[in-house]
Amino acid sequence: MNTKPRHPLRRAVMALTLSAVFTSVPARAINAIVNDNFISGTDPWSLKLATGAAATLDNSAGWGRVLITNGGSSKSAVNLDQLLGQPLVSGVTYTIAFDARADAAKPIDVLLRNTATIFGGTYGVNVGTASARTTIIYTHSGANISDARLSFRIGGNLTPLYVDNVVVTRQGSPSQLLSKVGGVWQFNTLSVGGKSWNAGTYDFSYAGYQYGEREEFTGVPASTQTISAVANEDITDKINAALAALPSGGTVIIPAGTFRIGAGKTGKAISVTTDNTVIKGAGMGVTTLKVDATYHTATAVADRQEATFASGVINFYKADSGGWFYGSIQPNVATASATVPLGARTLTVSDPYNKLASATGIVIRQIMWSSFVSAYASNSSYAPKPLRWTNYDAANVPLFSDPSYSFCYYRRILSRSGNVLTLDAPIPHELNPANAMITVTPRAPSTFLNNSGLQDLTLTADAEDGVANPEDSLGCTVMVTGVLNGLFKNVDIDSFRSLGFATTYAVNTSFLGCTTANALNCGGGGSGYGFYIKGQNLLYKNCNAINVRHGYTTAASQTCNIVIKNCSSIDYRFHTSVTTGGESVDDSHLQFAHGILWDNHYSNEAGLLLVNRRELSPRAYATCGWSIVWNYENEGFNTYDTHGKDLRHNLLGVTPAEFGLVIGAHAGQGPAGIRIKDGYTRENTTQSAADWGINITTPTLQVGSQSNRVLFELATQPVAESLYDIQFAQRARLLP
Repeated sequence: MNTKPRHPLRRAVMALTLSAVFTSVPARAINAIVNDNFISGTDPWSLKLATGAAATLDNSAGWGRVLITNGGSSKSAVNLDQLLGQPLVSGVTYTIAFDARADAAKPIDVLLRNTATIFGGTYGVNVGTASARTTIIYTHSGANISDARLSFRIGGNLTPLYVDNVVVTRQGSPSQLLSKVGGVWQFNTLSVGGKSWNAGTYDFSYAGYQYGEREEFTGVPASTQTISAVANEDITDKINAALAALPSGGTVIIPAGTFRIGAGKTGKAISVTTDNTVIKGAGMGVTTLKVDATYHTATAVADRQEATFASGVINFYKADSGGWFYGSIQPNVATASATVPLGARTLTVSDPYNKLASATGIVIRQIMWSSFVSAYASNSSYAPKPLRWTNYDAANVPLFSDPSYSFCYYRRILSRSGNVLTLDAPIPHELNPANAMITVTPRAPSTFLNNSGLQDLTLTADAEDGVANPEDSLGCTVMVTGVLNGLFKNVDIDSFRSLGFATTYAVNTSFLGCTTANALNCGGGGSGYGFYIKGQNLLYKNCNAINVRHGYTTAASQTCNIVIKNCSSIDYRFHTSVTTGGESVDDSHLQFAHGILWDNHYSNEAGLLLVNRRELSPRAYATCGWSIVWNYENEGFNTYDTHGKDLRHNLLGVTPAEFGLVIGAHAGQGPAGIRIKDGYTRENTTQSAADWGINITTPTLQVGSQSNRVLFELATQPVAESLYDIQFAQRARLLP
């Protein structure tokens, strides 16, 4: 198997205090610095010392701290150093910014350099005893440099230095969709090609754990259970026993070391079913859990593929917690009596049965109606059942009564005024009762698994026992089902079988600083998925998908308000036995997922397709309802694999069913550049020239001439801001 070493080009983890996030941190583009705030230890930072100099590096209280015992005779004797995750590009301007303080005032040099040359920076930056932020602007005028480093020269004395929140970013161009008035960002509505476009129509910022307003667990009891084990011991039963010993929640602590899980188990090996419960290791690479070869998803080999999407080695769920997602329509429910516009947070209801009088949470559902299904999921070759997103009676008459094909949103009620409900998060698709009945059903937050998650450890997986080819191994590592306010932080899946992290019916859940890498199985039929995304209001921030087939892939029409922020996709591949054409990309995979924001995403040997997939997956068709791709960078290396297949590694194809924005998509320094295609389609099982659409090669604001549904701007250069950061910073907080 061609497993590449896990080496994230960037893991820009941003865990700041809330006050800093809300008041002082500017929107920022892709960061070339990995572990910018030292939350993940000190790697890949290093110290470079002159002969005779001596110093140590640690992360003290969230800062990178350098203790100097011999500072040499000059600042250059002690260097805090990191190789940049991006090249320096000729003619491009960069921002270097960092927080610093020292035990006593001292001067330092901040330089961009390699082993032969200093390219730029600032000498003699004065660092005082109080924390202060320094910003340096540098325009690179020479040849492109692939081995540039950021170096803090801090020697010449014994004074310790503290640094934090280090940023090296490529400056971008302003978008016409944004303007700043009196320090406040505004979203401009533009009419292009007879259509109106506004990036602020929908507010994505309510995604994530506690609406994205917390990056640490809150409300978890102080009770703990610590696992005691020896190296390589299987600790599955010990973890489950520790979880059972926390009936009111708490933290299961797994110490440093390498241990096995899942030995001899089938299906759900480890189950978190209690609210306010966390499994916590001693740190990524410090605590390692290894999925044993004898773990299987199901008893029969024929059932393992399907079982992989229903359970994992580590599971977070409560019985029946996922039923709201596809659940049946209850009788005597309330209904919405007025149209709910895209982005609205109010709902007008008719409630003759007084079902909602004491409701704290509700499920809003509208089953897809005839004209909608005809427009987006019709296939005449399937006559007498040509409509794919519905059910039929015995006479093959479409019924439009299957709740699995619906717009369905879980929301909490913040307040009531008569029959108008104010909701916690916006609605990401217009709901018009003239199209079909909109039902409103009570569902208490207590029916979910609340406030639980996983943090600070590494997971690996052995190939499945009894499988002739290790690349046919099946299994999911972490399955998140029906979780409300889940937090998965600093979890490194360093190898997995066929699914890394999978969410099913999850709501307001965050994945922060997580990596999923090195899929054993990158074959067809649902294998090689790093982050399998089925849920709502989910935030993926500072995550990496490496050496997989699909890194971030969405499924189901109920999947919406997905934010993929400051993440990366690296080294995607197929099962080595595959010799026919295909795609190894991030994508929307199934059934009209909508409201997807890709914000400052980076790809290297990976592409992004948000298109109509028709029958490439069962009843897929228009897999992307609407989406925004904001500041997407693609390196475009190795477009063709060893079989000569074009795996769309440098392709951005966005053909949504309804509308989309592609702002600031640009090439990195890969030899193939980036292909931005308007009108790209995967409706056919084979590719032809007509399927590829047309190239977008100009930064001019335009609506693509083929799809006429996507607004393209700055197609050859990055955009200056982060859409998510702007929306998050400017909205009112829901939590104290």
